[in-house]
Amino acid sequence: MDDIARFYSTNPIPQAFVFGGLEPIDTFDDLYTTIMIIRETCMDDIVIYTGYYPTEIKSQLKCLSYIKGGQNIIVKFGRFIPNRPSRFDKILGVELASNNQFAVHLGDLEWEKLEPYLYRLEVYYKTMPPEDIKALEEKFNGN
Repeated sequence: MDDIARFYSTNPIPQAFVFGGLEPIDTFDDLYTTIMIIRETCMDDIVIYTGYYPTEIKSQLKCLSYIKGGQNIIVKFGRFIPNRPSRFDKILGVELASNNQFAVHLGDLEWEKLEPYLYRLEVYYKTMPPEDIKALEEKFNGN
């Protein structure tokens, strides 16, 4: 892990560490250790793609939210659900595969405010009908 962080810090091209594929949260100890090593050398964005929802990984999110540079840790939540429309996520700057997925900056709020905020977002994206989300986002984005 030290080698990866060292290689990253000496390469002028990348601007973010991205953990994705398989499920990074399932090996949380390794993920946490790697992030701590990264934070020793840089404060670039760290992006974690997970299929979990916030209520399923509360203790891990709480740990991540207290890491130095937490405002630079972005987590994408939500499983891919076939036959749902995609949606553009402004935080990530990418099109997400289904509109139940969303991203947040963990360091934007202290944990006491972050936890209820994440819960509300989760309920919103999991329960709102796809056409309502699409219409709301089109209205929000001025389309």
